[in-house]
Amino acid sequence: MEKSIVPEVVYISEDGREIKLTFDLVKRYLVSGDATKVSDEEVVLFMKLCEAQKLNPFRKDVYLIKFGDEPASLVVSKDVFIRRAQRSGFCNGWRAGIVIKNNDGSIEFREGTLLLDNEQLIGGWAEVFRKDWQVPLKITVSLSEYLRRRKDGQPMRSWQQMPATMIRKVALEQALREAFMEELQGLYGIEEMSDPQEVENKPAIVVQPEEVQEDQKVQEKVKHQEEVQTLQKVVRPVEESKQSTTEVQPDEYQLFFIREVNIIRAKNEKDYFKLTAYTEDAEKKILYAEANEKMQFEKNITIKAKIQKENNLILDYKVENTA
Repeated sequence: MEKSIVPEVVYISEDGREIKLTFDLVKRYLVSGDATKVSDEEVVLFMKLCEAQKLNPFRKDVYLIKFGDEPASLVVSKDVFIRRAQRSGFCNGWRAGIVIKNNDGSIEFREGTLLLDNEQLIGGWAEVFRKDWQVPLKITVSLSEYLRRRKDGQPMRSWQQMPATMIRKVALEQALREAFMEELQGLYGIEEMSDPQEVENKPAIVVQPEEVQEDQKVQEKVKHQEEVQTLQKVVRPVEESKQSTTEVQPDEYQLFFIREVNIIRAKNEKDYFKLTAYTEDAEKKILYAEANEKMQFEKNITIKAKIQKENNLILDYKVENTA
């Protein structure tokens, strides 16, 4: 498929913003996973889905997820389900929780996600109330059916650390979709993905909505002074660091856990990583690094990095481990 078939789509999202998606922008910024593997057809399908459903990918309404040679997954966030149910005018609330099997074999439907260490979690449930229905819709789902595992058989990180929260989300998304078919038909949440992969455990560069808008307007409007000043501070040390031949000493490295990976563009037209990271003492840091072949970052990895203290610019780093 030629890229020129759908060069771009322009539409107003449900939050009232004008969204312009181009083929290159989607491949560069909006693919979670391996962007080199995503096909032209999958990119175009994602663009058309966003347009048809009026979704804003820059505020994480929708994800294009691609791992290996498996078909890409187009999934939406739980917030979309809740917003559309509320805006339908027929939503009269909902309840959701987990299903527990007690030691005596009895089954308990518990609201919320409180699970004790000695309790056996077996599923999730959700109940949705509509103003025009006499009885609510109730959905029950099995944990064994939706528990996502890696190739080695171990649960994915989110399912291992918070299975109660995950299975409750699955139940609620299914119940909302069935109760509000007109608003949610054909939309599936990340937790419901048939592909046993998890977005937050895989390489992904996600552009935050505020940064995308600033990237597009920073050269046109002076009012984005705070972001411009930040970018200017980043540019200067990067250029100076290229000229420096001082060897980085091992004891100058600091340990950081990378939680979020984003990209911003400076006034010199260069792209930079903007990393949300945490130190060993759980102190939150915003780090920067020039986006090039030597600097490649993923979410949920631990690195040892040499930081330029004036502006938190990464001069050198090495990966310690991945999540």
